[in-house]
Amino acid sequence: MHKDNEYNIGWMLLRPLICFEVILEHFWVMGDSVPSWQVPFDYMLSMSVPIFIFMAFFFGERHITANEPGYLRKRGRRIVWPLIGWALIYAAVLVPLHWLRGDGNLPGVDDLLWQSVTGHSKALNPSMWYQSVLLLLTLAFFYTFRKPTKRDAMVLLALLCGAIVLEYSGLNYYMFGNLRFELKYPLGRVVEMIPFAVLGYACARYSLLERFALGSLPAILLFIAIAVAAMIPLHNDKNFGFGYGNIFYIPAAIGIALAVWYIPFPRLGPKTMRALRFLTSFTLGIYCIHRLVMTIIKMAVRHGLLPGLDTFYLCVLTYIVSFITCWLISRIPWKHAGLLVK
Repeated sequence: MHKDNEYNIGWMLLRPLICFEVILEHFWVMGDSVPSWQVPFDYMLSMSVPIFIFMAFFFGERHITANEPGYLRKRGRRIVWPLIGWALIYAAVLVPLHWLRGDGNLPGVDDLLWQSVTGHSKALNPSMWYQSVLLLLTLAFFYTFRKPTKRDAMVLLALLCGAIVLEYSGLNYYMFGNLRFELKYPLGRVVEMIPFAVLGYACARYSLLERFALGSLPAILLFIAIAVAAMIPLHNDKNFGFGYGNIFYIPAAIGIALAVWYIPFPRLGPKTMRALRFLTSFTLGIYCIHRLVMTIIKMAVRHGLLPGLDTFYLCVLTYIVSFITCWLISRIPWKHAGLLVK
């Protein structure tokens, strides 16, 4: 994989879109019908994390295969620091908020510990399970593929097929389904994310995306058709296993990612690229902070400080406020502050 692939404009624009989809998935309350222009947002719900995992291992492949000595340390720091840092921030903000509201649901020390380890405390920020799953998969892939061999293709195929068998046989749910809330979803979703990690890594390792030229209309139409065909049955049955076990997630999420990859965006100048990188650089921070921002916005609405809005527009407001907050955090003159949001 060529380093320039990291600046594929389609994927740069896709990241904030699917980050917004995360907010919609958590807080968008739809009625019996939605306006036609919102239908694509509806069908893309739950696609975000699979696409994020696919892209993470696509871009991580060259570091893993090259067995870069500092990669695991650097990658681990970028995963663990937001996991722990945001756990502390959520606790520091939510404890006084719950106390002021007098609702008696104060997060405790055990909530903080679970949040810091698994990223999945119901009392704090359960969305951070993604970080713990990403860390486990990164460790597994690094130690499995850091010394490339001819057998790696068979290992990847075995991982892909094995994960699907575990999901559809019910074994994955049987192994983890009875564990406590803070454990069962992160552990169960490790298996559910394996196909996306495998396919992302394989696409980069074996240069599979180079089979079509950038801007290839047949490739764009093919992957759009695959994604749409998979999203139709998936739309009515998303909650298999731990939420991502339905096999249709694989063609739907990867079809979206590949269709966007091949879109022939015009070449941009240095200033435009810098602006684009800035506007898309806080995806991690927005993902991490959006639950806290929405909690505060809802409190402001309840107390009449903000007008009541349709939940879709509350999600838009949450994204904007989260972006501005992440930018302010990035301006803090402390090197670890930036790791919370980028």
